[in-house]
Amino acid sequence: SHKANDEVRDLQARIYQRVSLTLLYSARFWVKHLSKSIGEGGELDTQEILDLVCRFLKSTRSLYWAELLSLTENLPVGRDALIEFEHLSHVKVSTPIFSAKLTHTHG
Repeated sequence: SHKANDEVRDLQARIYQRVSLTLLYSARFWVKHLSKSIGEGGELDTQEILDLVCRFLKSTRSLYWAELLSLTENLPVGRDALIEFEHLSHVKVSTPIFSAKLTHTHG
C-alpha cells in the first residue's frame, strides 16, 4: 500500500476480520516447523524442500508474507525467520524489504 499502516483507518479491525489466527501462526512460525521436519525422510528430500522455500522467498509472492508481518507488527519475526532459514539452507536470501526496514529497527 502507498499509505503507512498508522494512516489506515480501522486497520486493526480489518486485520482481525480478514486474517485468521492460523494464517498468522503460519506466517510467524513456519521456519520453526521447517527446521524440525527437514531430514525426517518423506516424499520430498531436505534439499528439495529448502530449494522450494528459497524460490518462494526470492519471488514476489514473498511480499504477501512480508506485508502480513508488517500489518501485524511482526517484521522482526520475518527477519529472524530469514536468518534461521539461511542457517538451515546455507543460502543467503537477499530480501531488501527486511534488511532495509529492520536495519533501522535493530541496527
